Amino acid sequence: MRGKLYTRRQSIGLVASMAIASSCMPIKVIFNAGKEPDKNYDTTLRAFSEVIIPDAQSDEPGLTDVFYDAYYPFLKYIKILAEDLDNASMKNCQTDRFSNLSLTKRTEIVEQKLTDKGFSKAIYMAAVFLIQVSYFTGIYNPGEECDLIGFHCEDQETDSYQDFAYFEGEPATIDGNPS
Repeated sequence: MRGKLYTRRQSIGLVASMAIASSCMPIKVIFNAGKEPDKNYDTTLRAFSEVIIPDAQSDEPGLTDVFYDAYYPFLKYIKILAEDLDNASMKNCQTDRFSNLSLTKRTEIVEQKLTDKGFSKAIYMAAVFLIQVSYFTGIYNPGEECDLIGFHCEDQETDSYQDFAYFEGEPATIDGNPS
């Protein structure tokens, strides 16, 4: 008997929830997590996204939409992530905004945060996971191409890879059917 089938959106939300919940989350952080994030954090989140996605541009439409989507569990942690990035830029570079730093300095800060332990690392790992999945799967830009993974959209009607056979696996049974 098959288990419950999840949509792509549900799967992403479930994995992100587990990543956040598996950390030793301080109770203080839970109560301080913003219920309605301020869109002023978007500049910081866009700068963060540029660090994570090699080809991303901060002015891309839909780049940070995954963070604001109420469906995903990250919505309540936006304030924590954005303020932590801005605080780290002040502490390490004497600049009050993470978005004002060079890409190299921003990368150094994010790399350091990903080596932290506990809740901080969980927040950053979840944010990295969400932005990568969102960007590379085109959840918020379904008709767009993604050169980084070799996806090219011929037209809005037929989204396809140029060399689909490359992605096909070997048959699981002798007759060529999956098991």
